[in-house]
Amino acid sequence: MPTISETDIDSILDISGVAGECAAESEFPPALFRQMTELFGSKSCVYYSMSEDLDTHPIWDGIGYNLNGARVREYEDHYRAFDPCFAGLRRRARAGSALIVSTDQVVGSERGYVASGYYRDFLLPQRIHNSIIFAVNDSRGMLGLFGFHRGPGKPVYGTDEHLKARLFASQIAGALRLVSESEGHLRTRALVRKFMERSGVHEYVVIDRRWREVDSSGSTIQRLLGWAGTVRIVDESSRGMSSCVPRQLKTYVADQMSKYGGSPSNPADAHRIFDDIPGWPRTLVDVVALDTAQPLILIALLGDGREVVSETKLAEFGLTPREREVARKASRGLTTTQIADQLRISVKTVEHHLDHIYRKTGTHNRTALTYRLSG
Repeated sequence: MPTISETDIDSILDISGVAGECAAESEFPPALFRQMTELFGSKSCVYYSMSEDLDTHPIWDGIGYNLNGARVREYEDHYRAFDPCFAGLRRRARAGSALIVSTDQVVGSERGYVASGYYRDFLLPQRIHNSIIFAVNDSRGMLGLFGFHRGPGKPVYGTDEHLKARLFASQIAGALRLVSESEGHLRTRALVRKFMERSGVHEYVVIDRRWREVDSSGSTIQRLLGWAGTVRIVDESSRGMSSCVPRQLKTYVADQMSKYGGSPSNPADAHRIFDDIPGWPRTLVDVVALDTAQPLILIALLGDGREVVSETKLAEFGLTPREREVARKASRGLTTTQIADQLRISVKTVEHHLDHIYRKTGTHNRTALTYRLSG
């Protein structure tokens, strides 16, 4: 029966605690390599952050301990074809078994194993003979992959090490989840910033319906909203809303949020541009609904002298002069009735023009149209 000592349990808990503290730092997991190799009685190890699919997605990035960096890079190019442990791990992933595999479980013949090119070209020069690799995952997918190595003459990784791996994986999953979510958030923010730049947005803030900050970029908009650093200045008379938010902006947001009952949906004309707020630059306000989550409010500062839509884009999609006028006004947040009044045409004619514009640009609502036509 496999056993695990109290010392090993203490070590696993200690590793888990340190991992949680530095999950967002560059030293994780390097800060823990020495402890981890000691836990598994190993001489070297490697860690990879992974996608949820072992079969088709590439390794995202890897960190090695006591390994030759050049050979690790070579290994990364060929691990799917040559590593018997990885092949065994992939089979177990398909079967839904525990994702822990050691060399002795997947090597049919010791003689054939040491004669293989994989062993001769990669393992032997680094004095690696036995390996155990295991995936750390949760209900949403794979979070990371650890591999530990023992040299020639050392015992194979047995049932005790497999038990340690199970306990280790369950403890370390929380820290790896934080790493995964942090990386995902950074990638999302990078995409958001790029789209914002293309739309002429200088600064923005995303808040929830209680006016709590979810994300932001820039200091001007926080100052305009009455925020000082992380401190939000509120006005009790406005039920927690910032006292510096202009009345017309508050009214518009309240009206938009009232359209969201118990089941959020995305209204076709959720965005509006304000260009007449004293002391404010041109400001875009939009409501963002993501699946069934509660909607969020986007407030973005636009360039004072820049049109929301690009003349190049208007020409690129082949819009007629009248369609361009309608598109410009729609992108500024004017309603169908307001567009009709300003252009002195009927509401039905405006709707007819919008149908043509949507078809030409491949969009279905005004918010998407604004982003599609932005410079």
